[in-house]
Amino acid sequence: MATAEGHVRSLDALRGALALYVTLHHVGLLYSDWWRAAGNVPWLFTKLTAFGHTAVIAFFLLSGFAMMRSHGGDSFDRASLNRYAFRRVRRLYGVYLGALLITALLSLHRVPLGRALAEFPANVLMLQAGGGPWWRQPFLGNTPLWSLSYEAAYYAAFPVLLLLGQRFGVRTLVAGVLAFGILGWIGIALGGLRDAAVAALGPTWWAGAWLAAPSGPAARWRVPSWLAGFGVGIAPLLCRAVPDPIAADLLAAAAFLPLFTRLAQKDPAACRAFPSTVPFLGLAFLYATGAFLLLGGRHPSTRAAFEWAYLSAPWALAVAAPALERFARRPAGRRLLLGLCGISYGLYVAHFPVLAFGRDLAAAWRLPPFPALGLAGAMLAAAFGFAWMLEHPLHRRWAEWLGRRWPR
Repeated sequence: MATAEGHVRSLDALRGALALYVTLHHVGLLYSDWWRAAGNVPWLFTKLTAFGHTAVIAFFLLSGFAMMRSHGGDSFDRASLNRYAFRRVRRLYGVYLGALLITALLSLHRVPLGRALAEFPANVLMLQAGGGPWWRQPFLGNTPLWSLSYEAAYYAAFPVLLLLGQRFGVRTLVAGVLAFGILGWIGIALGGLRDAAVAALGPTWWAGAWLAAPSGPAARWRVPSWLAGFGVGIAPLLCRAVPDPIAADLLAAAAFLPLFTRLAQKDPAACRAFPSTVPFLGLAFLYATGAFLLLGGRHPSTRAAFEWAYLSAPWALAVAAPALERFARRPAGRRLLLGLCGISYGLYVAHFPVLAFGRDLAAAWRLPPFPALGLAGAMLAAAFGFAWMLEHPLHRRWAEWLGRRWPR
């Protein structure tokens, strides 16, 4: 559903679900030894939540969509640019600084102060990079922060590229985005330039912006819920089967497009007609590619049981998608997902150090599996509490303080 302000609440609900999934992914990752020791059935939790990085790619799509929906019609003169910069800094930076403080408080028991002082300048400027030089690592091991530097780069480039498209046409804009993406890919493959990943993943962010454009697929395609679920199921298959990480991320983003197209519809319930051949053939091609690479054994970590699980996931989600959509439309489901959306950013940036702190306690106390997993549940609840604190009282005071001091 879209409001008068162009705000798509169904995509807000997806934002909440993605934030929860990334958090559960790290519950599985950080406590993997205890999940495994608890038995085969609990250990499956780590497999079901193994695709946190894929969820981050979906976040990039969401971010591009939100920027185009909110600012696609801006003129980007001096006053407009000032408003744009103010809104971005107001939304991102206060919560982000709070997350850095939480990370420091919960991590200094295991890392030297010198490391914190060395990593803080790059992180406070949002220049951190996963796998980058030591002084640009995500702050004290809070690994989800790597994506915030990408977001900051895309926000900075958005007005420039949009003005390019307004002046020279959409084709020039698309060519520019693709050129940057190809150059980034080449920089990684040939030059080993890790920062080139920002450019290589740029087309993913702009694909979300394309969805929000007046002439984008949301205005033309009619995607049924089963096809959207099928696309979501292909994403983990591609991430497992495609050996090149950037190629896997871009293909996973393409697999998410039917879901985003459906959620962006003003009246998805009325969009039950068979979609155009483009998304149908596109998903068929992606599925065939993933199946060929997976069954061909090109990925070293595939095993027979998991291969069949990945191959069947698109079909299982296609069957389950209508029921999941009905749940999300019910009052209870809608309140749950929108409530998660209200703390999604705070949860994303603050959950990792909280969970890691609990992991360190469980290891220091030598807890057996089930008490350790109980402690993980308590740390998960604490992460939700920190997220609420960051998103509500702290963000409100930050917005008030910034509003009084921002130059007009």
